[in-house]
Amino acid sequence: MMMIAYGICGVDFVFMGPSPLFLNLPRPLWLLLLTLFIQGILTAFVVIPSMELAFNKCGININNEQTPDAALMAMISGMWLSAYAVGEFLGPTISGVVAEYANFGWAMTVYSFMCLAFVLMMIIIKLYECMKKNRPSHKTSGENTQTDDIPMITVDECKPLLK
Repeated sequence: MMMIAYGICGVDFVFMGPSPLFLNLPRPLWLLLLTLFIQGILTAFVVIPSMELAFNKCGININNEQTPDAALMAMISGMWLSAYAVGEFLGPTISGVVAEYANFGWAMTVYSFMCLAFVLMMIIIKLYECMKKNRPSHKTSGENTQTDDIPMITVDECKPLLK
């Protein structure tokens, strides 16, 4: 769902500008309002799953009947919200710099390419995970059964240092 939402966001940014690369459209107010409305809806499909993904990567299943560790959830939420706040600061800052030296259309084109690059990165990661899952294992019973090339975060690594 996140990949689809980011892909639509990338296309939406092209129309928001409108992009000088692809379209020579005028910039009417209705087009800007429509694209902002679409961005507002798509934000829900991007932000909410990303926080759940952060919880799942640290071994917390929100849909489970067991109560998850409150300190671990608070730490993950704090890190996620900090990254979100940095993005909320850097987004307008970078957009302002690009708009200062080019124009608003170029700023939205840069954001469009960033969204589409993120979609491409997510597709590559998903394909890698599918290939890794379908790869036959040549391990014997006495060897380490860890086949991941990328180290995974365990629950112990997500626990806070101070309690």
